[in-house]
Amino acid sequence: MSNVFVLLMLREVRLLARRPAELANPLVFFAIVVALFPLALGPQTQLLQTLSPGLIWVAALLAL
Repeated sequence: MSNVFVLLMLREVRLLARRPAELANPLVFFAIVVALFPLALGPQTQLLQTLSPGLIWVAALLAL
């Protein structure tokens, strides 16, 4: 099972080496989502502290 995982990871690395812009797009999307979310919620510190871990995970999963 781990051999299959390693082969898939190597394939993905080779694909990213051919087109480095495909790595930048998800990173930019993640940064935009994480930066705009507090603007939508407002300056409530407690609410932002509560929602931030979930927001980071959801943004990371959507960026993939």
